[in-house]
Amino acid sequence: MWAQSQEPFTTGDAKLDENQILCVVEGKYSMWQKDYRLVTSDDYFKRVEVEPEMADGRSVPGVAQMAAVKGFIVAAAKSEGTDEMALYVTDDSITWHRAEFGEHKVEEDGYTVLESTNYSIQVDVMTTKR
Repeated sequence: MWAQSQEPFTTGDAKLDENQILCVVEGKYSMWQKDYRLVTSDDYFKRVEVEPEMADGRSVPGVAQMAAVKGFIVAAAKSEGTDEMALYVTDDSITWHRAEFGEHKVEEDGYTVLESTNYSIQVDVMTTKR
């Protein structure tokens, strides 16, 4: 996915806006989904791929999905051994934040990212199993 796949999104750097790509790829040593990771590149993966720091200064394993929503990119990661899904959000592809839903843990298929404004993200969270 191109970092600037939505018009309002910008990395803050014109060169990165033009060239930066984000991909969900298999783990370095494993093809299990629990080891999938998010990587970025600004040279079409010719030389360097970077795993962005998404939580407490480290990359996050188990990335399952990624989407562009207006001025944001969201990535969902599944925790190993549970059904919990974490949602990470960035507005520049460099600084990521984990979305908080109060004290609730969101389980797999427990939320849907909806059409949003340029300045906010709307998330429909399922609070009970159907």
